[in-house]
Amino acid sequence: MKITIVPEVLSRHLKTFRKVMSKPQYVHFSAYCTGLIAAEKKNISQIAHAIPNGDQSSLNRFLTKGIWDRELARSKALLLVRPFIKDAVFIIDDTLAHKWGKHMEGAAIHYDNLHKQKCYGYSIVTSGYAQNTVFTPFRFEVYQRKESLSPGSQFMTKNELALGILKEALRFKQFRYLLIDAWYTNKKIMRFLREKQQHFIGDLKSNRNVTINRQRKSVRDHCFITKMEECVLNDCRYRAYMEDAYLPGIGKMKIVFAQAYLDNKWTETKYLVTNMFHLTAMQCIAAFNRRHAIEAFHRDGKQELALETFHMRKYVGVVTHLACVLIAYLFVILSKLASRMRGSIGDFCRKVRRKAQRHTLDLFMHCKASLKLKQRAASFICC
Repeated sequence: MKITIVPEVLSRHLKTFRKVMSKPQYVHFSAYCTGLIAAEKKNISQIAHAIPNGDQSSLNRFLTKGIWDRELARSKALLLVRPFIKDAVFIIDDTLAHKWGKHMEGAAIHYDNLHKQKCYGYSIVTSGYAQNTVFTPFRFEVYQRKESLSPGSQFMTKNELALGILKEALRFKQFRYLLIDAWYTNKKIMRFLREKQQHFIGDLKSNRNVTINRQRKSVRDHCFITKMEECVLNDCRYRAYMEDAYLPGIGKMKIVFAQAYLDNKWTETKYLVTNMFHLTAMQCIAAFNRRHAIEAFHRDGKQELALETFHMRKYVGVVTHLACVLIAYLFVILSKLASRMRGSIGDFCRKVRRKAQRHTLDLFMHCKASLKLKQRAASFICC
């Protein structure tokens, strides 16, 4: 169904971007962000079909050839939501946008942690602030392999991308601590955090060498199940204990050895490392569990805002699309916070879609009634 008007909950935020781009670009930007939220299907052809006077070629040119400052637009969107970010933790993770087209610039084979296998697509380094039930995305960076680097791009490792995100995040808004998985729990990231005196909790690989009680060996060889104490946390059973440890090249840390009781058995041991020495083992586990917020964001982004369902050959189109997805998600967060609406991101998108459809039906019925009046007047004049 056609979206005949931009819903008011979105239009008041879109007005901020009128001076960031030209008038035609603003029209396409508004249409695309609205389509990402309100359209039933999120690909370019369906969004072009849903919006008034939509043209697929024009939207394609806007995404792949439009010259507008994506960083400035993203900064403006983040400034709108910044006052609502309070007492938050910062999370860095990556997700895979699966693809199947062999002529997409920048796409390559990456390991998918979710499916535990190598898949073709775009590896996207994501980040954001998590507080209570709200996750605010901060930046997307596409990691490209050297062998599949798009024209004009410069190769950067995931750690370099993560460091750039961290530096910008610290300038934008301070956070309580950083949550990272085993990939980003490395010397480069942890040394930077130590220099900035920032707290963190990270996941350690089982083969990581650490020194405990003057013995240096892999962290899994330091684990003793008999030392673990059971506890219930959010209706889930855990057993864990904590040790002082020394990580080569980093310094003194605390390591938590933990297991969860799932499906009537204890899971494999998880190794958490932190520089927050005041935390107990269970407090450290509870804090690290806040990392699930970014996993929920990945799910919502892929299901509701086309974080994965985009098909573009040009790499610049991919980057522009991801910028619009991030801004659209921030619009949803702003609208939810302003209206104090409860429910998921999907609930909000469906609510906006219903409002747009209702307006379209009302407009159709009004036009139909006006046409009948004109027909009656014409027949009266003829008589």
